[in-house]
Amino acid sequence: MCIFFRFLDEFLEGKPSSCYCKVEQEKGAEILEIDEESELSETIHGRKNVFREMGFLRIPRMWKNDEKFCAGKRNRWSDCGCESCVSWMINGSNLKLHVVVKEPEKARLEHYSEEKAVENVIFIHGFLSSSSFWTETVFPNLSEHIKQNYRLFAIDLLGFGKSPKPRDCMYTLRDHQQMIETSVIDQFQLNSFHVVAHSMGCVIAVALAAKYSESVKSITLVAPPYFSSSREDASLAALRQLAARRIWPPLLFGSALMSWYEHLGRCVCFLFCRNHKTWEQILKLLTRRRDLPFKVIDFTRHTHHSAWHTMHNIICGGAKLLDKYLDSLTSSGVKIHVVQGNKDQVVPLECSYNMKMKAPYAELSIIPNADHNTKELILYSDLFDHSFGIPFFGQFLSCIMDFLQTSEGQLYVGVAIGLVAVGAAAYFLFSSKKPKVCLDPENFKEFKLVKKTQLSHNVAKFRFELPTPTSVLGLPIGQHISCRGKDSQAEEVIKPYTPTTLDSDVGYFELVIKMYPQGRMSHHFREMRVGDYLSVKGPKGRFKYQTGQVRAFGMLAGGSGITPMFQVARAILENPIDKTKVHLIYANVTFEDILLKEELDSLATNYPGQFKIYYVLNQPPEVWNGGVGFVSKEMVQAHCPAPASDIRILRCGPPPMNKAMAAHLEALGYTSEMQFQF
Repeated sequence: MCIFFRFLDEFLEGKPSSCYCKVEQEKGAEILEIDEESELSETIHGRKNVFREMGFLRIPRMWKNDEKFCAGKRNRWSDCGCESCVSWMINGSNLKLHVVVKEPEKARLEHYSEEKAVENVIFIHGFLSSSSFWTETVFPNLSEHIKQNYRLFAIDLLGFGKSPKPRDCMYTLRDHQQMIETSVIDQFQLNSFHVVAHSMGCVIAVALAAKYSESVKSITLVAPPYFSSSREDASLAALRQLAARRIWPPLLFGSALMSWYEHLGRCVCFLFCRNHKTWEQILKLLTRRRDLPFKVIDFTRHTHHSAWHTMHNIICGGAKLLDKYLDSLTSSGVKIHVVQGNKDQVVPLECSYNMKMKAPYAELSIIPNADHNTKELILYSDLFDHSFGIPFFGQFLSCIMDFLQTSEGQLYVGVAIGLVAVGAAAYFLFSSKKPKVCLDPENFKEFKLVKKTQLSHNVAKFRFELPTPTSVLGLPIGQHISCRGKDSQAEEVIKPYTPTTLDSDVGYFELVIKMYPQGRMSHHFREMRVGDYLSVKGPKGRFKYQTGQVRAFGMLAGGSGITPMFQVARAILENPIDKTKVHLIYANVTFEDILLKEELDSLATNYPGQFKIYYVLNQPPEVWNGGVGFVSKEMVQAHCPAPASDIRILRCGPPPMNKAMAAHLEALGYTSEMQFQF
């Protein structure tokens, strides 16, 4: 591997010089005054090329002197000059992006009223794609609410699809951002809007949202290529992960060639992109299709110049700016929702996990059995419902990438693999790693306390650090861990606790502990200071849960017994494909004793149709609209699902409460199979 790529470096490309040194020499110190978003990525090199020295590249330059070549035909010898590719030159529309706008239907109705302003949503596609990524999958299948109340904008980014592809542009982050401002925000006078972006488009979306943080209501990032900018060589580090220099498998080999060697990549564009009409006709004949899927069409709708510079300046160059943008969004309170498929082989899962670590208030949804851009990832309408806080996309048709599941689709796959093998700069494959699981069921392991937050006079939240930022605790839903400490007599004590975090919370886990005056383990936690270590082993417990296992859960919790209930409820509600309903009755002595109230109320607000909570206090305040006294049989009957084979009642509280609840449930007709006690 090393010998092969060294040969390419030394013979074909020579040693890379500084980034576009010729431009620097011409502009002198002026280039130093350009803002960060207009800077060129250090991953772009002006190389001393052997082919150029031997004169092989003089012939294409001779073609440039031909007026027929320059005037409205194509940018360079490797680019296509067909009408669809140069229409932006002919029509003189080089100052605006191609934008597909879907106006709200109520604007066309007679009874339409301007009293309520429409919501705006900007959709940004990923690398080697176009607005078709959204218009062919989302727009045709909108819910009635969206059709009447939302205005949607799907754009072709600069250099892609039907948008301009100027040769004198470096396709920097600033270039892309300004074109969106001119073509959408200013053109349509948007005062507020949501942003939805996929893959590379997430970098542009975050930059745009950071600039318009007062106007952006939410930002949904699907498979964001996030690389921390804490390192000085963040751009180069991103490139090394995006295009690992390997000769096997073929896809990685093609990715490396296209990403590291500009001139080889241009030759591949000459073979395929310049002749895309021919290839499309061949594919139509082979598959007997009148029309090709939009993904096949989008694959060649760019110039090498636009693709090369966008890839390096946005994905690689943007790596050093993303942390700054995320800090700005977090401080402005912009709602961030990160979505990724758990089988994504283009963008590693670590990217989404790391973004969650950088922006703790961002919501992270990992979609099972979904990869980078297949239908399984796009079809989860609940993700957009939750991001925008209103009913959004209903059920999308499974048209996006459906052709992959047909016999004809398999032929496309074969052809695509062949193309990517010689140069798939489109989807930079990574070595995806599974998060490291930290728990050991047999041996205690120590975890460092990094934060202790006092929630009340006798309740505190403890955050413990895992070995790496991408590590997960490895605790199944509803199970607990054993914690070891010393009591006031310095004697060893072991007690079970349930973390309030899930494995989607990477790099740490949290315990909410109520410390009793005479509690032996309470003494240990009371004395813990930041920097101390806690001995933990697990997982422990009999509870096992699978998505869709039951139609509904009833939960009866008392005091600190809320922790396993909270963990189960959160796991269900944050899974977009889990429609299980949760009904919780939570009993305490006083209002101050209610644990995790803010978090529970947030779940009730965010999932009103799926999560219901009923508080019961033995000593309520003067103004109180919840239950009073002990949890009664009537309360259970009113606030829990009725006995049925597809429901389950969970119990966790002090022993007297558990005993009383068992009696209530039996009297109400709940069988033992319908009950579980933690």
